Amino acid sequence: MSVIKASAPGSIMVMGEHAVLFGHRAIACAVDKRIYVSLAPRKDRQVSILSALASYESSLDQLTPEPQLSFVLYAIQQVAATLPSGFDLTIESEFSHTVGLGSSAAVTASVVAVLAKYAGGELDSFALFERALSVVHGVQGRGSGTDLAASVYGGLIAYTVEPREVMP
Repeated sequence: MSVIKASAPGSIMVMGEHAVLFGHRAIACAVDKRIYVSLAPRKDRQVSILSALASYESSLDQLTPEPQLSFVLYAIQQVAATLPSGFDLTIESEFSHTVGLGSSAAVTASVVAVLAKYAGGELDSFALFERALSVVHGVQGRGSGTDLAASVYGGLIAYTVEPREVMP
């Protein structure tokens, strides 16, 4: 299998960042800066991650914690049993994680997408969003998913948590 690649845009909240948590609609917009993730399969069970936040190496079967890569590692743990072998993961970003452009959402969406393909499947936008949102909730305990919806669906979106709705 050759290198698998995915990318997702960062995002900004236009309005409703707090209101969305109480059942109201939020509006968010993808931006023109992206996070790129590439996965190169290995023959062994090692996982190597290279990003601006951290360099990481561990066994796929017993991942060690790294706080700087918590979203990435949680996404890997969710599907580790379905992966054929270890891999090298490279994460590159066109923007800093410190500027408030939804870098955690964009990296989560991209990592979930490459892992799904490596496990033998592809996810449509709804399935990608749902799986990535479960990563966000697993790491943070909560979160509306608004920035994630903008990263997965792109463009300017209206989003409600319950019932889940993403509209261009």
